Amino acid sequence: MKLHHTQTGGATLLTVLSVLLILGLVAGSNSRMLSQEIRTSANFQHALRAAAAAESGADWLLAALNSSTATFACPASAMPPVSSASSSPDSVTPFRSRMLAIDELGLIQLRATPPGPHASCTQSRAGWQCQCAGDEAQAAEAPGSQFHVQLNALSSNGKPSSPPLRPGVLQALISGCSAQAKPCSDESALLHGVGASTRIHVQMALVSALPLPPSAPLLARGRVTLNGTGSNAVEVWNRHPDHGGWLAQAGGALDNGSALLKGPPGSHAPSLLLAHQQDLSVAPAAFFQLYFGSSPEQYARHAALSRVVCPLAQDCAPQLRAAVDQSLGLVWVDGPAQLSSALELGNAEQPILLIIQGATTMNAAMKLHGLLYSHGPLTLEPGAAGTQIHGALVVGADLHVQGAALFNFEPERLHALQRRHGSFVRLPGSWAPQPWS
Repeated sequence: MKLHHTQTGGATLLTVLSVLLILGLVAGSNSRMLSQEIRTSANFQHALRAAAAAESGADWLLAALNSSTATFACPASAMPPVSSASSSPDSVTPFRSRMLAIDELGLIQLRATPPGPHASCTQSRAGWQCQCAGDEAQAAEAPGSQFHVQLNALSSNGKPSSPPLRPGVLQALISGCSAQAKPCSDESALLHGVGASTRIHVQMALVSALPLPPSAPLLARGRVTLNGTGSNAVEVWNRHPDHGGWLAQAGGALDNGSALLKGPPGSHAPSLLLAHQQDLSVAPAAFFQLYFGSSPEQYARHAALSRVVCPLAQDCAPQLRAAVDQSLGLVWVDGPAQLSSALELGNAEQPILLIIQGATTMNAAMKLHGLLYSHGPLTLEPGAAGTQIHGALVVGADLHVQGAALFNFEPERLHALQRRHGSFVRLPGSWAPQPWS
């Protein structure tokens, strides 16, 4: 008898192949989905890094505008430092002075309009490596995030930007990239798949260093005593009737002795001296606020201030001279100050604002263009004969002058301190994304 066997191997093989095909399709689909998620995650990470780089650029710009040193890869140029002939050969040109010019109205103009960004920084293992327009390019240690800063104020030919800017306001366009793509200033980084790019628009506003300039060459919260006769007489000048024409104002008594007084043409000089002024005879902090708009503690937080600590009972002139040479024109002295060697600070174009938080004793001549504020008593000894202050002297206590000195009211220098000196801050509400054109 013959036996018949059923052939089932072919059907089993077909079933196995079908299952394998389905599994392959599922695996391929999952692989594509996983790759898409990886790319999406990478793009999101690059976008976050680009946005963080742009925000870092805004913070860097703010710090650079308020820095008085070449910390931000901007070496010294041929421009002179802030002070006059007393400057040292190691003086540097701050980023603000190198890039910006602020006119008498407070309108900000660019000193130069380079073809590329005004500043560029690339992230490396050591931190941000930066360079400014005109500097020799520096290679980063390793590719990383970067940002470019393009300033936008008034054009170099004096025409207003669009939209018109208010005085003391600076615009900046900051491009951030997640990788070292060249260039970072357009969309080529995205097109070549090297990361993400973003741009933001911010505005920086200048907070004035001297919101309320004084209206006389001499002002004191306490008593004013001017001693000296003949060739050693004290001279007080104010030839500007449009600013009141006052020669001196004091919260206490005012003894002008034999001082030579010169007021506006046709004025009676002795009538331009005001003593026992109640609005000046206030608390020390309130007196400070009359001119600076804030308390001493608040004002000391000005980012652009250069600070000096004077040695106790020793000559502070060398430290003060060095600080002024490397400052943005704003110098704050902590504690009392004794000045025993000659000083020449500032000039007519670049005045100085010098604040001394303590008693001030001068035993040598000083020539200062701008404003000198002494929070404590100020004494000019006979050795300080020849002292000249072209601007104003404000004392938060008593003022005693012994010997020849000239106090010449110069409102142009004070207005320069009001409109061109101070600290930049980010203007609230000015942040905005900037689309690629």
